[in-house]
Amino acid sequence: MPLPLMHPLEQLRMESWPVLHELASELRQTVVLMVYLGMERMVLNLVRGPEGVAPYYGSWMHGPLHATAIGKSLL
Repeated sequence: MPLPLMHPLEQLRMESWPVLHELASELRQTVVLMVYLGMERMVLNLVRGPEGVAPYYGSWMHGPLHATAIGKSLL
């Protein structure tokens, strides 16, 4: 957790969990909530899908923008 407990983004992370969990269950996919801070991408929340695949995400996305779906949406 890179943010203090009372930070607004931390509050969003906690409040988004039920929605992300339901979405992951319905789609049977891993769901990631990303936040754009300028041109930077921060992983705010991640809910694994029921298939058991557990990708690793750090707090910040460092890959090239054109190589990820979240980066392409920013571009």
